[in-house]
Amino acid sequence: MITKKLFDHTADGREVYAYTLENGTCVSARIIDFGGTIVNLWVKDAAGNNADVICGFDDMYGYENAGGYQGAIIGRVCNRIHDSRYTLDGVDYELFANDGPNSAHGGKIGFNKRIWDAKIISEGDEPELELTYVSPDMEENYPGTLTVKTYYKLTRDAGLSIRFVAETDKPTIVNLTNHAYYNLAGYESGTILDQVMWIDSDKINEQDVELIPTGNFINVEGTAYDFRSAKAIGRDFNSEPSMSIQNGGYDNNYIINGADGKTVKPMISSMDHKRALDGDKGPNTGGMGAVAPNPYYTKEIAAECMENIFLPTIRAMKAEGRPFRGCLYFGLMLTKSGPKVVEYNCRFGDPETQAVLPLLKSDLLTVMQATTNGTLADASVEFSTGSACCVVLASEGYPKKYESGFPITMSEEAAAHCYVAGAKKDGDTLLTAGGRVLGITAAAPTLRAAVEEAYRLAEGVAFANKYCRGDIGSAALAAREERG
Repeated sequence: MITKKLFDHTADGREVYAYTLENGTCVSARIIDFGGTIVNLWVKDAAGNNADVICGFDDMYGYENAGGYQGAIIGRVCNRIHDSRYTLDGVDYELFANDGPNSAHGGKIGFNKRIWDAKIISEGDEPELELTYVSPDMEENYPGTLTVKTYYKLTRDAGLSIRFVAETDKPTIVNLTNHAYYNLAGYESGTILDQVMWIDSDKINEQDVELIPTGNFINVEGTAYDFRSAKAIGRDFNSEPSMSIQNGGYDNNYIINGADGKTVKPMISSMDHKRALDGDKGPNTGGMGAVAPNPYYTKEIAAECMENIFLPTIRAMKAEGRPFRGCLYFGLMLTKSGPKVVEYNCRFGDPETQAVLPLLKSDLLTVMQATTNGTLADASVEFSTGSACCVVLASEGYPKKYESGFPITMSEEAAAHCYVAGAKKDGDTLLTAGGRVLGITAAAPTLRAAVEEAYRLAEGVAFANKYCRGDIGSAALAAREERG
C-alpha cells in the first residue's frame, strides 16, 4: 500500500507530498517528492518496537535550509568534481563551486532541491514509487537533457530497494546516489560508534585533503578502514589521524568486491523456448531454441537483477568460503512481481548460450583466464550490436518417447554453425543419440535476419525423425515491432 499525504510547503509556497510505503513487513518508508528524499524508514525489532533509522527533518524548513543533503537524491553528479571543472569530448565546462574550490553533489541547485514527479507503480506486496525529474540541457552547466527516474520499492523480504535509470539526448556525465544517514538503533538513540558493520571490500580510494580521489587505491588490510570482518564502527575511529581530523570520520569510497569471486560482468541476455511445440504448447523440454538479446530484458530489469540476484549470489558464495570463478548462467523467469531465479548453470552447452557466444566480440579465452586469476575487473567483455538465433533439431517425440541411432548428414555450411548435443560417432558416421540432437545458430545485424538464416541453415541437416519448432524468435520479433 502507498498512501499520499501533504507533507508541507516550500518557502515559495509549492506543495510537497509524502508517500508512505507499507506491505505488512517489519519495514515501512516515507518519501517526499522534494529531492526524492527518504524522510523516514521505520523498522521493527524482534520485540515489535518501532524505530526510525533515518536521520532527517519533520518539515520543509529543515530540508531547505540545513546542510547535509539528508536522505535526498544527489545529481547530476554526486561527490566532488575537482576545481569545479571537467572536459567532455574536448569541451571544457565550468561548474559552480560550493565545496571550497570544488563542486559537490550537483552544484548550486542539485537534484536534492528539485520537486520530482511522483507515480505509484505498484501497491501490492512490493509497493513501488517512481520519481521522475527532467534536467534541462546545460542545467548547472551539464550538457544534454537528462531524464532521471528513481524507483523506491519496499520488498516482500522487508528491504527498501533504490534503483536509478537515466537517459540523455547527448553525451553528458551523470553519477547518482541517495544521501541518507542511518542510525540502525533509531535516530534518537545517540551515536553509531557501538554499532557493528561489515563491508565486503579489500580496497578504498586514496584521496587528498579535499577528499578528491587521486586515482590510486589503498589496501584496507591492517588499517582502520578494514571492515572485512564485522567490528564496531567506533573501534578504530581515532587510530587514523587523517580520518578523524581532516574528514571528521569515515568519508571514503570503498571498492566493493563483486565472477572471479569478486567481480560480476554480465553477458548479453537470451530468450529460451522451453515448450516442445509451436505456440509454446506441449511438454517442457531442456530448450528448443533461443534468441539473443532478449527484448523483454530491459535496462531496468538488468539493473534489478544485478542488485537483487547476481551480486547477492556471488557475495553469498564467497561468504560461505567457496567463491565462484567462471561463467555462471542465471535462468530467470520474468514475472509481474519481478524476475525469479529458475536455475543456475555453469556450462556453455545449452541453446540459450549458443545464441550468446556468436555475439561475443572479446576473446573468450582471455575472459575466462581473467576469471581464474582474479583480474576480471580489468578485462574487456564486449558484444556486437547484432542478434543471434539458435534452432534446436530434435528427435520427433522428444521429450517423451523417441527413437535414435539414425545417420545424420549436413552441408558444410550447416556444420560450420552446428553445436552437437545428442549425437555420437560410429566410425565416420554421425548418429542421433538423444532427444535434442543438434543446435544450428546464426548471427546477423538484425533479429529477423538471424532467425531466417538459422532456419535456412537447418534445412541443410537431415536425419530420419528430425523435428524442430518453426516459431523460434517469433515472440521476440513481435515484442520488438510492438516497441518500435
